[in-house]
Amino acid sequence: MRKSMLFALGALLCLHVNASAAIITAFEFNTAGDAEGWTHNGANGGGSGAKQATAAGGEGVLTSVALPGNGDLRVLYNPDISLPAGFANWTTIELRFRQLDGLDGNPQALAGDLALLHFGIEPGSSFDSDGTIFTEESAGDPEFWYSASLDISGHGAADIAQIRIDPLASTTLDYQIDWVRVNGARVPEPSATLLAMLGLAATAYRRLYFRAA
Repeated sequence: MRKSMLFALGALLCLHVNASAAIITAFEFNTAGDAEGWTHNGANGGGSGAKQATAAGGEGVLTSVALPGNGDLRVLYNPDISLPAGFANWTTIELRFRQLDGLDGNPQALAGDLALLHFGIEPGSSFDSDGTIFTEESAGDPEFWYSASLDISGHGAADIAQIRIDPLASTTLDYQIDWVRVNGARVPEPSATLLAMLGLAATAYRRLYFRAA
């Protein structure tokens, strides 16, 4: 009987644990002139130039800036992002984005080469996308906003050294980034239901113990 009670307590611990996800770092780009630490790092060595701007409709966005010569229109966030206390691991990184039909041009649909968008973390890592995870929020909407959620749970709890957003197919088409959010999973905690059930189980076990003694 005692062994079965201990087994039941172990089963409760396995079944009634809360592991919730939450935003750890968010870049919203809503403050005029503030690129929030993002830089435009082009192939010709440019290390700055990413800018905060206001898009049509009043959206605060991040956009790259054309560099002289062979400037690659990508934006990077390079300061390390560390997993805060109370979190077990990273889960996803999310992006809201739209492509323009030229530098500071009009929004357009992602199709063909335009859809070859690199969105990921860590140079050369497996945690990136070629654009296939991008979903248009409202089909037929001329605003052409797309969103994406990239699974980075395999990165574990290690620092994120870089976030990179790069339209691979072009150095002449600009884009606007509405927000970037990095999410993580909290350290699992016993739920209120678990604690109540453990209390009842402990009481029942104590009664059985003294009855058998």
